[in-house]
Amino acid sequence: MLGAIAIGTPLGCSKPQPKAPAFSDAEFVGQRNAAAGLMGQFKYAEAVEKLRPLAKSSRSGGDVQVDLAIALLNRRAGDDLSQAATLLDGVLAETPDNLRARYCRALLLFHDGQSDAALDAFRRVAEADPSDPFAAYYVGQCLLGMKNYEQAVAWFRRAAQTDPYLRSAYYGEAQTLRRLGRADEAQSALSEFQRLSTNPRSRVADLKYSRMGPKAEVSGGVLGPVATQPLPSGPLFDSPRTIKVEGAVGEVGDGTSTTVVDLSGDGELDLFLADPAGRPRILLGDGEAFELNPDHPLAQVTGVGAVLWGDFNDDGMVDAYLCCRGKNQLWRQLGDGSWEDVTTSAAAGGGDHTTVDGACYDIDHDGDLDYILLQAGAPRVVLINNRDGTFRSAAEELGLAGGPEGSSGLVIADLDQDDDADLIFLNDGRPHEVLQNDRLWNYSPAPGFEEFSESDCVACVSADADVDGLVELYTTGPSGVRRWASAEDGGWRSTALADQAATDLIAYDFNADTQAELALVTAEGIAVIDPMDGSQLATLKRGGAVGRPCLVVAEQGPELLGWAADGTLWKWPAGSGRWPFARVQLSGKTDRALEMRSNASGIGVVGHARSGKLWSALPGPRPTSMPGQSLQPFALGAGGAEQIDFLRLLWPDGVSQTELDLAVGKLHRISETQRQAGSCPLLFVWDGKRYAFVADMLGAGGLGFNLGRGEYYPPRPQESLLLPAGLLKPREGRLELKLGEPMEEICYFDAVRLVAYDVPPGWSITLDERFAGLGPGPTGEPVFYRSRLAPEEAMNDRGEDIRVALAEADGLPAPLDRRDSRFVGLTNPHSVTLSFTRPIDELEDPTLVFDGWVDYAYSQSAFAAWQAGETFVEPTIEAQAASGEWVVIADRFGYPAGTSRHGSVRLDGAALPSGATRLRISSNMLVYWDRLLLVDRASCPEAKRRAMRLRSASVADVGFAARRVDENRLSVYDYDDRPPLGDTRHPAGYYTEFGVATPLIEATDDAVAIIGPGEELHINFEAPSKPPPSGWTRQWVLEADGWCKDADLFTENAGTVAPLPRRPNAVEDARREQLHRQFNTRFRSGY
Repeated sequence: MLGAIAIGTPLGCSKPQPKAPAFSDAEFVGQRNAAAGLMGQFKYAEAVEKLRPLAKSSRSGGDVQVDLAIALLNRRAGDDLSQAATLLDGVLAETPDNLRARYCRALLLFHDGQSDAALDAFRRVAEADPSDPFAAYYVGQCLLGMKNYEQAVAWFRRAAQTDPYLRSAYYGEAQTLRRLGRADEAQSALSEFQRLSTNPRSRVADLKYSRMGPKAEVSGGVLGPVATQPLPSGPLFDSPRTIKVEGAVGEVGDGTSTTVVDLSGDGELDLFLADPAGRPRILLGDGEAFELNPDHPLAQVTGVGAVLWGDFNDDGMVDAYLCCRGKNQLWRQLGDGSWEDVTTSAAAGGGDHTTVDGACYDIDHDGDLDYILLQAGAPRVVLINNRDGTFRSAAEELGLAGGPEGSSGLVIADLDQDDDADLIFLNDGRPHEVLQNDRLWNYSPAPGFEEFSESDCVACVSADADVDGLVELYTTGPSGVRRWASAEDGGWRSTALADQAATDLIAYDFNADTQAELALVTAEGIAVIDPMDGSQLATLKRGGAVGRPCLVVAEQGPELLGWAADGTLWKWPAGSGRWPFARVQLSGKTDRALEMRSNASGIGVVGHARSGKLWSALPGPRPTSMPGQSLQPFALGAGGAEQIDFLRLLWPDGVSQTELDLAVGKLHRISETQRQAGSCPLLFVWDGKRYAFVADMLGAGGLGFNLGRGEYYPPRPQESLLLPAGLLKPREGRLELKLGEPMEEICYFDAVRLVAYDVPPGWSITLDERFAGLGPGPTGEPVFYRSRLAPEEAMNDRGEDIRVALAEADGLPAPLDRRDSRFVGLTNPHSVTLSFTRPIDELEDPTLVFDGWVDYAYSQSAFAAWQAGETFVEPTIEAQAASGEWVVIADRFGYPAGTSRHGSVRLDGAALPSGATRLRISSNMLVYWDRLLLVDRASCPEAKRRAMRLRSASVADVGFAARRVDENRLSVYDYDDRPPLGDTRHPAGYYTEFGVATPLIEATDDAVAIIGPGEELHINFEAPSKPPPSGWTRQWVLEADGWCKDADLFTENAGTVAPLPRRPNAVEDARREQLHRQFNTRFRSGY
């Protein structure tokens, strides 16, 4: 036996084979689930490390091998794709009918350009599983690439029939039909693709994780089959019961209304009982009972019919707008339980009529809360927030005043899916008004609402009950309860839901099935119905309750409160016939950032949640038709799941944000991510080891930047950028650069040039470059100098010595005291004073050289500042005369145009006082100075300029470089950390096809390469064959011509690629149009 062992296993010369990792059932499942979670967060490398030992274990099967292949396919480092192919081939050799393995192998073949082989694999999957729309879609893609157009159309249509929400199928169909010359059919398919862009259920097919189809997703391990749960048995609401109230509430009449708010920020919900016939009552909650607080300052105000809750001054404490008989009152919370009536100082009284209802909302989308007030027998009042503690009345200016008959109801909803708030007013006399928001303080009658305007409705709410991204309207009146929805022709049509009329409506998901129900409030009770077909789900008897009920979001989800005439508080508690909810509290304010772009109360956020295969919509700001506006968390159903997988939010400023893994049964506090809504294209260069971030570019080429109502900044579509010395390195005979877009923005590249300047010994170079203000604009030309004059002293306006901070360009700027948190990009006036050892006019051509960066304003913040009467003042340079007087020598000359960069400005020698030794640079913008010095500009004829030959340029989808911001607002991006997906949407339009784009950037001719979020323009230039002469230095300058456009709500033509930009006085060019037709054919829209 020993000999046999020796023959079978050579002794002494071999290493023992490693044992397969051992896992228990629970460990195996847990680690596989962890890998699936990491993949969902796009942490591919970590997922690979979790899956490798599982794939080697004795418990491993084909599915785990496929999971590892998927993780490698997405990581794409080194030979990952080859490893993935080997794994999949091994699985298919053992189990040829493994459809996940065959589908993923087809994706690899498709990625590698092997359309014939990929087609065969995709077709086998599609035929074996006709329910997979992604397999059918990729069959169509392969056939399209092979120019088999007729068959491709059939497969795209099959994919759309299998999954009508697969947007990519309609786009593939449109592309193919266009090539067949069937223009009308192509437009129809493209219209369907665009129509689905706002539907949260829609999906796209892409070679990115979570978009490659369910067969290309890492599946978590399970110990056994998971059964779907039916809706729990039992009633939707339990029998009503009384709630303990400490203190005598007194009699409650029919005209009262109740709102809910956390007055003190202690996490407990409180009640405000408004009574126009007497004084309001404040009831402080502790989660179980309430205590009457008759001494509360708000309880002393008489004649209050309703209250609108919201933090109007964004200080983190909720404030109260009291709708009264006669002059209204605005109360500001000061903390420690104290309140202040600021009605007079804020000019917020709203007139002398009776205000019956209103809304606290960011009407003009400038980041703060305004008030809309509905008055009995009088026009409406709109109070616009100036962000300085005051308001101004602007109903007439905005076209929102209405007629003298007054209004009694208000709905705020995005009716046309353009990300802004449209308004519906129920007037006391018909017609009702439906006004679409055209932004920039413009409202106009919304088309398609003629029938609605003449309806007999007396109350209305909005909801996206079927969760298709389109809101519906629900009304009640003498003719009963009706559901209104947009028809294909654009008109809004109604469907009867109930013959019985209601006095009020509540739209909310009461049973956590992810779809809203509709509660009808009548004198007899409350009926809860299905808003899609009108079927009755629950009936609640009012008992002794009077007045209007109140919706309160409790731990168990939405419940109802009501008052008896004697002051007894009744509650309709959550019943057992519902699933648990996740509660969400939103805020536009963060602890890390001083500035805000959305209101601190989080009012006006639109959201959609995904739980397993179910979608749910975040309730709107006014889910009930009753007077007053509560401020409390939202309840989101998960359809019986343990968590909401992700919640996608769209904040009022247009910023998208996604939150993951929100457990049910808990309260989740979510603040807006204070990230850039837009960014200029980012420059990365090959430094010998990696693609290093340099700076952003073309900030001055921003299109449609809003300066005020109807006024836009003219773009400067060119910039020259001096690269840091020694950074750019050759790679196999070429110089590689990348211009990428990490935000929700469009970049239009006209031409890109890489220029080498060889400078003789003793000389240095800078550029005449900056974001221009009022002074002479920059030329982008090189500026040579030999003499420099550094300041001997440098002080800021607070008397601090900042000379050391300004001595080197090291990313550590002179400290800036940020004192204005109202507007992004704005602060109080600040200055830097530089003192020199000799007179400045001894320099023949004095030029200020600067390194630094700016925290940009956006269109929204610029519009908000204009509205409040504030002005952004670019840096100005003054020189001190012998008399002590400061003389302007460069008025509003400009500033560094984005992230850290180098620039200069020529000083006006004629204006420079004789013998001046001191300069002062002043501004109220968030400009961070990193280095400041004077140089003596001079001609350097020996310097040599050489433009490198453009080898190639290509467009690719590469993901979103991670951004890191330090305490001085300096942004740095990491190309090695690029999640494939971001919280961004593509503005609608045609982009440059992925692949070669060289002809588009060869010359400045207005023929542009167009990229969107997560995409880049990769450029290769010929590397120089020789170094500069001994002792000389070589500096690289990148010259770019082009534009960019962000998705800010106030940016002109935001949300669309068109119109394409052109230089002033450009003429029609047939070659430009031909290049656009050839290259710019990739239509994108939405997520």
